[in-house]
Amino acid sequence: MKLVYVCSPLRGDIDDNLKKANRYCEYVAGCGHIPLAPHIAWQGFLQEDIPGNREKALAMGLKLIDYCSELWVCGDEISNGMQGEIDYAEKINKPVMYILKERIDENMKIRQNLEPLSISDCVAESHKENYENKILVLNSETLTAGARNAQNSLWISFGGFGCTYGARGQAVFAKNLFDGRTSQWERCDFLGVVKPESLHKWLEDCPVRNEKAYSYAKEAKAISDNFPLFNPDIFEIRSQMFGNTGGGFRVGTVEFYLPDIDKCVWVNCDNTGVSINSVDIIWNEENRNNLPSPDEYLLYNTDFRDKSPVGTYSWQKMIEEALMYTMKQEIAYSGSFSVPYLWLPCTVTDFQIKEYDGNMYADISSVNEAYTDVQSFDDELDDGHEP
Repeated sequence: MKLVYVCSPLRGDIDDNLKKANRYCEYVAGCGHIPLAPHIAWQGFLQEDIPGNREKALAMGLKLIDYCSELWVCGDEISNGMQGEIDYAEKINKPVMYILKERIDENMKIRQNLEPLSISDCVAESHKENYENKILVLNSETLTAGARNAQNSLWISFGGFGCTYGARGQAVFAKNLFDGRTSQWERCDFLGVVKPESLHKWLEDCPVRNEKAYSYAKEAKAISDNFPLFNPDIFEIRSQMFGNTGGGFRVGTVEFYLPDIDKCVWVNCDNTGVSINSVDIIWNEENRNNLPSPDEYLLYNTDFRDKSPVGTYSWQKMIEEALMYTMKQEIAYSGSFSVPYLWLPCTVTDFQIKEYDGNMYADISSVNEAYTDVQSFDDELDDGHEP
């Protein structure tokens, strides 16, 4: 049970704001903690309309924050006085939670999950990635028994030789996502990069305000809104097609079956971008004139030049598989393939870097273990084919 500082407005409609503050205290208590709302406790002798009282109350409130475990910003409004309290709490590394009115009205409790994150919450093989500017899962075994909890699990790395996989130096400097304190760790102290869906769940229970965290977790939320959440490490390739789509563009399409949700997705690639659909819209001749609107089937779409693959975790492995397939087919047909360097699959090692329109591209003329059964194409491909 923690002592929680309740941060909410007072100025304006004072009577209504005091009623809200009482409701916020009830919410904090319902979450299993002790609420402290000084503007309620002091209203009897530090009325806002008396000169000097406001400044005195604000100063006393900041002092109380020192004794509280966390500060909870309640409601949808942040006043000047509240912002001063938030700034002070962040300055002394007090955790600041943001709970919107809708969540309080629906009594959606926070700070209920105390279990630390584990290897199952990490992107597969991410311990081999570059760690800089990534949200990492700390191995709870590196902490003392009393500190092994969810709030100490996630850290944003910002420097150190250890951020580079295989470097001689192993130091990683990171900032705790929960309370903002910084610390030096060894690379081996981290289990890997957190999965977007695990981060999303963590933020639901620990609603801190961090743009990077919410941007990364948004991917999992977007998928769950339009498509069931799935295990991105488990899939089967059902079919592969490559050819002219009818508009003069050669496209590779790979159909992936996701067994844990019993659904298929179609990943379509060329050298300009990728789209992922819940139905086959490229090669499905029978229903081409009766397709639903893109809002109903388009799961992901991007131009390689406009976006990096960061944040594509849920689709990353399937995109790499489809891109490798398209690359091999295009090389067999035209002799080369070019793609922005950041999108180059990590398994491709034979390429040249060239600059086009200010962007760095990887030019590939051969791929190890390229398909040997690709058909000999005419000058123009009329239909897709399966290799």
